Amino acid sequence: VFTMLSAVLGCSPVIIFLECTAGIKEGARTGLSAVVTGLLFLIAMFFIPIFNVVPAIATAPALILIGSLMMTGAGMIDWNKLDSALPCFLTICLMPFTGEISSGIVAGIVAYAALRLDQPFNALCSRIMEGPAGKLIKALRARIM
Repeated sequence: VFTMLSAVLGCSPVIIFLECTAGIKEGARTGLSAVVTGLLFLIAMFFIPIFNVVPAIATAPALILIGSLMMTGAGMIDWNKLDSALPCFLTICLMPFTGEISSGIVAGIVAYAALRLDQPFNALCSRIMEGPAGKLIKALRARIM
């Protein structure tokens, strides 16, 4: 219900998921935390005129600090393995460039799936190259060169 309501209000449904995940990570296990968060957002609506007085540029230092704290997890990524580094890179880069969290997540998932689909094909090719067909291909390749 709230996911549909967020779409009507112009919010990305992914944000609802991320808010819930953050709450669970901090120890919230029941729906009470979601109710409290919703009530606090409802109360915050009355302060929007006060928040609009603060220029958008004034929020930049806080956003930079939050972004640098979020990047600590990027140090645990194995950047030497393309099958894990490329989806992470796409996710990290496309979120700010597209302005949507969901676009970055989708790009990362699609890249991960595409790279994983290649693995059975590589295993099949290596099995073929170990058998009699592989010996024939190697002999032909040696004759051509």
